[in-house]
Amino acid sequence: MKGHNLFLCVFSCALILGCLPSFHPFCTDEMEVSLPEIDGAWQVIVAGEADPGQRKPWVFSGKDVTVYDDQNRMGRFKVTYFRIDDTLYADVISADAQDEINREWLCHMLPVHNLCKVVLEGNKAEIWGFDHNAFKQGVENGTIDLPHMKRDEFVFFTATPKQWVAFLQENAKKDHFYQEKPLYVLQRVQAHD
Repeated sequence: MKGHNLFLCVFSCALILGCLPSFHPFCTDEMEVSLPEIDGAWQVIVAGEADPGQRKPWVFSGKDVTVYDDQNRMGRFKVTYFRIDDTLYADVISADAQDEINREWLCHMLPVHNLCKVVLEGNKAEIWGFDHNAFKQGVENGTIDLPHMKRDEFVFFTATPKQWVAFLQENAKKDHFYQEKPLYVLQRVQAHD
């Protein structure tokens, strides 16, 4: 029962954050792009509906990202960036366990890949989540034909990277798959001389 409760807690948190869980990566290895323009420290200025508070800046370095929740607990992630047409995506998976559990890390604790859309414009970055309910409805009514499994009312995708790429190429521009607002809006922290 305890494992089931942890599962529900983690997955409920993931739904709130707009994660799209997949047991396989969302892109093929050759699609991966380097994104040096995102490296550095970024301050959270919008965190969904919640007040971002006085979070420590998030730090991006290559494929490593360190984030802080509203209690300034650290979470570490591995990120693979890729593009489909002109849309930039981030395939996110939790990295090492931490001493303190960060809310964002807890939501990615299951060994699954999560997909976000990234909009990067100068010193501002928006991280957009997917609407899990739209994907769940698409699975139920047959408009989304990706391999998946269900647990309770939750859908976990088992699609291969090639299947995800084909799906995203066909559906990347469909706004109803994304949440109405960005999950996070970040502002680059300017270095002080």
